[in-house]
Amino acid sequence: MSLHKLSFTHLSHLGSLSLAVWCLAGASQLSASQAPQGQGGTAAGAPSAQGAGRQAGPPDGRGGRAGDASGSTAWKWWNDLDVRRELKLTDEKARAIEAIFEKRQAEVKPWVDQLQKEQDRLNRMTQERLADVPTFTLQVSKLEALRSRLQESRTVMLYRIFLELQPDQFKKFQDIMDRRRRSDGRGRGSEAGR
Repeated sequence: MSLHKLSFTHLSHLGSLSLAVWCLAGASQLSASQAPQGQGGTAAGAPSAQGAGRQAGPPDGRGGRAGDASGSTAWKWWNDLDVRRELKLTDEKARAIEAIFEKRQAEVKPWVDQLQKEQDRLNRMTQERLADVPTFTLQVSKLEALRSRLQESRTVMLYRIFLELQPDQFKKFQDIMDRRRRSDGRGRGSEAGR
C-alpha cells in the first residue's frame, strides 16, 4: 500500500498498535488507583470492573497499552536500533520524528491535565450519584470532547511522522508493525486483539 492510499482506518489501526509513543506523557498522568489497560481490555474511558466511572485506560483517549506510571511500555520505534537498521532510518530522520513527537507532547499537555480533572469530576459524580442525568451527560460530553481532541492530534502526529518516511520505508514499517501484532497475538484477524 502506498502512502497516498493510506486510509484513515489503516492509519488509526497502525497508530493505536504501533507507536505507543503517547504513553510517555499520558502514562505519567495515571494515578496509582487507575488500572493499566491491556490490548484486549476495556476501551479507554469505559467503566471498569473496579467501579462505574473509573477510567480503565490511559487518561488521554488513545487506547492501546497503558503501561505503568513511568511509561515503561512506550516504544519510540525510531530510536530502536533494529528498526532503524531495517528501515535504513538516518540519524537526521530519527531526530525529525523525535521533534514531531516532542512538539505534540508539549502541545497536548494542557489537554491531558484538563482531561484528568474532568475524569476525576466524572468519577466523583458517579460515586456520589447525586447529579441529575443532564448534568452527568454534560460532564461526559466534556470528557469525550477532550479525548476526541487528543485522538485527533495523535492521528495527525502519526501522519506527520509517516510523511518523514520514504514509501519503501513506510512499507517496511507496516511489515514491522504487522510482525509485532502477530507476535503479541494481536494480528488483524485475531480475536485476541479485538
